[in-house]
Amino acid sequence: MQEAVLANQIGFKDKRNAERFGCWCSLQFHHNATWERGIATDISDTGIHIVTLHPLDTGSKVKVSFDEPGTFRSRTLTGEVKWKSELSPFESKNWIAPSMGIEFSSKLPVDAAEFAKSNNLK
Repeated sequence: MQEAVLANQIGFKDKRNAERFGCWCSLQFHHNATWERGIATDISDTGIHIVTLHPLDTGSKVKVSFDEPGTFRSRTLTGEVKWKSELSPFESKNWIAPSMGIEFSSKLPVDAAEFAKSNNLK
């Protein structure tokens, strides 16, 4: 997937051991008593790529909250920031915005492929 190639360009070695699925999903993440907004551009059973104006530092513990596909329920998962990029589209032609990669502390409680399918640009 394109995000994996771009992550390698900023020095992050892709270590995700589950298949990634492209998506476009608005979500919230929580760190140090503050909620921020972001957009997920890919997801797997073990992690998520979030585009955000305020990427957290590597090693930060974070809660990620998103709507469960096909329901009115939301899910919150904990995780850790494994990498971040503060590059903007003006600084890099290959990167869409500042972002970060989160590794979940537990497996995604919904099917990643189904999540991505229901949260894709049509």
